[in-house]
Amino acid sequence: PDLHMLPMDVDDRMSTAQAARMLEIFLDRISLETSTCTEHLLDKQFAGPSLSREEWALKLEVEAFISSLAKNSAAQKAPGYKFISEMISNLGGNPDELSERLQQHPASSKSQHPTTTRVVTESNLTNRNE
Repeated sequence: PDLHMLPMDVDDRMSTAQAARMLEIFLDRISLETSTCTEHLLDKQFAGPSLSREEWALKLEVEAFISSLAKNSAAQKAPGYKFISEMISNLGGNPDELSERLQQHPASSKSQHPTTTRVVTESNLTNRNE
């Protein structure tokens, strides 16, 4: 079989509560090992001082990218667009909100929207972390 059952207490020396606690720790460790530690970046619940300066810099750049994408109908039709939606989800964002932004900014396929670049500096981030 693909799944092997292992007891938490091989020697039968632990109480049920102790074995349950060991299982809980084991499952927490598996969860930690399998997480990417990035799910919080675009999650609105983690805004504020819980983000490091580097995370704030990345968050601002990704949000600028998402806003730019919302205005570019040609990019939205590209085959790789579904991967962008997955990336947003993996970073804690809501792909449905991206869809809403896209509907709010219907861009004609004839028009070209200039890309703006936001420069994130230490001074920009200092005010956020104080």
